[in-house]
Amino acid sequence: RCDMYGYELEEGTCIANPGGALTLDSPSQFKSFVIGLLENQPIERLIVTFEEVNRIDSFGIGVIVGLLKATRDKEKRFAVTNMSDVHRKLFAQTGVDKVIDIFDTNAEAIASLSK
Repeated sequence: RCDMYGYELEEGTCIANPGGALTLDSPSQFKSFVIGLLENQPIERLIVTFEEVNRIDSFGIGVIVGLLKATRDKEKRFAVTNMSDVHRKLFAQTGVDKVIDIFDTNAEAIASLSK
């Protein structure tokens, strides 16, 4: 675990938790942190859980899209989970929901990404 961000790593699946905010004004080194994990850990599937995220803006969406690109470049699988209705609407309005797999729970994401 990292002091700033939570993550769990089990059987090739990393579940990363960005915490409360993914916004331009939040001290977000989350993308760098997760890319470091991808480079240094045996990760096949990356899941970003929105369990604790209470705010996201266009910068935060850019972070998520950047992580999608990083996982694709490394031929890994990527999904987000546990999004509130507000966050789902934001992803739908920006069209990001069409390129990113979104699941209600971590278990659903793990089952789908493990196929």
